[in-house]
Amino acid sequence: MNNIFCTINKIGKRFDLKGSTQGRETGKDKDITVALKDNDLLKEKIKFKVGQANKERLMEIIKKDKEFF
Repeated sequence: MNNIFCTINKIGKRFDLKGSTQGRETGKDKDITVALKDNDLLKEKIKFKVGQANKERLMEIIKKDKEFF
């Protein structure tokens, strides 16, 4: 995996996503250095804008992963 945090851009929030909701919530004491988890993302109702071509590719990857698991 590549480190996507090696950037000149300011990162306001970061998430450690596993694709599960079981035990995937950060505690109450959240600061900018803490990686949020799956349930935190769901609670904040964040959406990702990836464009149509990337969306189709991403959905195909997710479909293959789902079939594998």
